[in-house]
Amino acid sequence: MKRKITFILFILLSNILFSQTTLQAGDIAFLQYNSTGNAGTEVMKFVALRSMESGTTINFTDNGWYSNNTFRTTEGVDVWTAATDISCGEIITFTFTNISLNTNGGDQVIAYQGTLASPSFVYALNSRGPSGQWQPIFLPGESNATKKSALPLGLEDGETAVALIHQDNYKYNGSTAGTKAQILKSISTKGNWIANNTTNQTFGGTFKSTYSAGTWSIPGSEFVFTIIDDNYTATPSTEFETCTCQVNSGNTLTVNNGATVTVDEDIKNNGTIIVESGGSVVQVISDGMNSGTDYTVKRETSSQSSAHVFTYWSSPITSATFAAVATSAHLLYSFDAGSQSYILGSPATAMNPGIGYSLEGPSYGTYPGPQLATFTGAPFNNGDIPVALGFTSDGNADNDWNLVGNPYPSAIDADTFLDDNVANIGGTIYFWTHNTPEDGTEANTEDDYAMYNSVGGVGAGSAAATGGAVPDGNIASAQGFFVQALSSSLNFTNRMRIAGNNTSFFRSSSTKKQKEETTDRIWLNINNEKSFSQILIGFLEDATDNEDNKYDGIRFSGKSSLNLYSILNDKHFGIQGKSPLKESEIIPLGFSSDTFGDFTISIDKVEGKIENTTVYIVDKNLDIAHDLKYSDYVFSTFEDGEFNDRFSLVLIAEGGSLDVDDNSELVNNIQIQNQTNRLVLKTLNNNVITNVAIYNLLGEEIFKSENDTSNIIIDSKNLKSNSIFIVKTMLENGKLLVNKVYKN
Repeated sequence: MKRKITFILFILLSNILFSQTTLQAGDIAFLQYNSTGNAGTEVMKFVALRSMESGTTINFTDNGWYSNNTFRTTEGVDVWTAATDISCGEIITFTFTNISLNTNGGDQVIAYQGTLASPSFVYALNSRGPSGQWQPIFLPGESNATKKSALPLGLEDGETAVALIHQDNYKYNGSTAGTKAQILKSISTKGNWIANNTTNQTFGGTFKSTYSAGTWSIPGSEFVFTIIDDNYTATPSTEFETCTCQVNSGNTLTVNNGATVTVDEDIKNNGTIIVESGGSVVQVISDGMNSGTDYTVKRETSSQSSAHVFTYWSSPITSATFAAVATSAHLLYSFDAGSQSYILGSPATAMNPGIGYSLEGPSYGTYPGPQLATFTGAPFNNGDIPVALGFTSDGNADNDWNLVGNPYPSAIDADTFLDDNVANIGGTIYFWTHNTPEDGTEANTEDDYAMYNSVGGVGAGSAAATGGAVPDGNIASAQGFFVQALSSSLNFTNRMRIAGNNTSFFRSSSTKKQKEETTDRIWLNINNEKSFSQILIGFLEDATDNEDNKYDGIRFSGKSSLNLYSILNDKHFGIQGKSPLKESEIIPLGFSSDTFGDFTISIDKVEGKIENTTVYIVDKNLDIAHDLKYSDYVFSTFEDGEFNDRFSLVLIAEGGSLDVDDNSELVNNIQIQNQTNRLVLKTLNNNVITNVAIYNLLGEEIFKSENDTSNIIIDSKNLKSNSIFIVKTMLENGKLLVNKVYKN
C-alpha cells in the first residue's frame, strides 16, 4: 500500500513539474483588491500578461516582505493553479481561502512562484500608507507589522508593482488598449485605480479587442488579446501588434504585401490565416503556441529570365511537401551534404523546417516572370528550430556545404543569424540568383551566388549591375541559402526575426539600415557583354589582414562565366574584411573568365573614408595605374582562364602616400585619367615625363609630344571614340612605359 501511495504521489508531482510555466516579474498584474477581513469572501482578479500552461501555479500571500529580503511568515498563503491553458490577456478571478486582508490600516498581496523561503516575485500590491507607498525600511518587530511591506525583491513600483493609498476596496480603472508592456505600466500606476472604503469593487473590463462588423471593440493597433470575428486585411496602414491572436471560425485574417502582424505569444486559428507574398507574421516568445490547420503562406520569387532557372526554398510552416512549390512538371531536389550532391525528389517529398531545397522552373509559362509557391495547412514555424548539418571534420571545407533556409513567415536578420551561429557555420551565406544566360546547354555557374557576411553584401549577375540582387542583410521568408558547416548543427530562433523587409525573394527591401556610416567599404564590379561579378572590401575595427571567418567570404570555385575576387593566402574571396584603413593599401585581385575579349572594371560604390580616398586599379601586364574615381578601366584578354597576377587594387588615403621601396613595380607606374576629350598622364612618384607617343592598334603613330614635367594633358577629342590606343611614355630615368587606353 505504501508503494502504491508513493507511486500516485510521484505522478501528481510529475504533472505539476512538467506543466509549470515559469513566470517573470510583470507576467501578471492585479485588477481588483477587496479586503473584507474574512477568508473565503475576498476576491482577487488579475490579468495574464503571458500565456501559461495548464497546471501552472502562482502563490498569493498577505505576508509582508522585510527590508532584509525575507518574508514575514505569520499570515496566509493561497495557491492558484491553472485548470486549463491560459492565454495572454485572459482575466482570472480567484477567491482567497487562507488569506484574510486587514480592513484597518491596509495590507498587501504579493504574487510569487517558489516558496516563502525562496520566492520568485511576479507582481505585488500595497494599500498601506496615506500617500501610497511601500515601506522602505521594514524589519521584524516593528509595530503594525501585519500591515506593512517593503517592495519585494526584483519588482519595481509603477512598473511591476503598485502602491495605493489606504482604502479597503480597489479596482483598476485605466485603459485596456495597448501592448502588454503599456498595459502593465498603466495598471501599475496608482492614479489609474479607484477606491471605495465600504463597498467591494469589481473590475468589469476586458483586454480582448474584437474586430467585428468592420470595427475594433477596443480601438487602436496594439492589443493584449485580439479576436478576429470578421474578415480582416492587414495592410501597412492597418497592421497590428498583439499578445494573443485568435481568428474565429468562418473568418479570414489576411496579411498583405508590406504589412506585419506581430504576435508576442499564441496564435489560435479557428478560421483561416493567409500571408500574401511580402507580408509578415512575427512571433516573439519562442514557446508561443500555434493551433489550427488552415494556414497559408505565399511566396513569389524575383522575376526569372527563362525556364529551367533554379530557386532555393524553405518551408515557413511546420509540415509541407514539394507540392507547395511545384507540380510533377518541375524538377525538385534535396541537397545531400554527405555526398555534396543533389537528390531528385517528387511533389510528395517532405520539406523539413530550416532545410533548403532546390526547384527548377517549369518549361511552360511566360518568361521573364516570377514563380509562386503556396504553403498551406499546418501552423507557422515558431521558436527555436535546430538544423542538423553535414560536417566532415576532415579539414576540407569544400565537403561541408549545406543548403538551409529561413523557416519563418517573416524575414530574419542575417547579422543576428551569423552572430548566433558563429561557432556553427562559416561567416558568409550564399544566395542563388541565376543571372548567367541559360540557352539550354550552358550549366549553372558559381558566379550566380550573391554573398553576405558581417562586412556586407555583394551581388551576382546582370541584376546586381543595375542595382538589384544585392543582399542587404535581410533573409526573406522561405528563402533557401548555402552555408559552410563548422559543426554538426545550427539554430534558427525568434531573436533573428524582423518586421517587414520581406518584400522580395532572394533579397529583401533596401530599407534595412546598412552598416554603420563610418564603415569604410568599396564595391568593385567586372563585366563583359554577357556576365558580371562583384566583390566587396571592407575595413573594420575588429577585423585583421589575415583570414577571419566572420569577415572573409570565399568565392565559390568551379566552372564560372566571370568571377572577380581578392586574393589572400592563395584563396579567392568575394568579400574580404581587413583591419582599419591605413594611409595606403595594396590588395591583390584576380579574375577568371570562360571567354576572352574586352572587360570593364568599375567602382560600384564607396562608403566612409574611401569617399575621400584615391582608388587605383594597377594593371601589371600593361604597367598602368588607373584612377577608378575618374573613369572605369577597360582592358582586353586574348584567352580565357584564370588571371591571378595581373591586377592590384591600390587605395591612397587623403593626404597619404604609397609606401613602397625602389624595387617595387609601382614606383614608376603612371596614372592615366581618361577624361572627356582629354587624357591626363601623371607619374605616381613625380618622375619626369620626357616623351609621349600614341599609336592605334595598326601601329600608326597618331600623336607625339615632348615634355619635362611629371604630368601632361593631351587633347584627345580627335581620337576615335570607342577605340583602344597604345600610349608609350618615356621617363627621365630612361624607363619606357607602355599602356593601353580605351577612349569612350
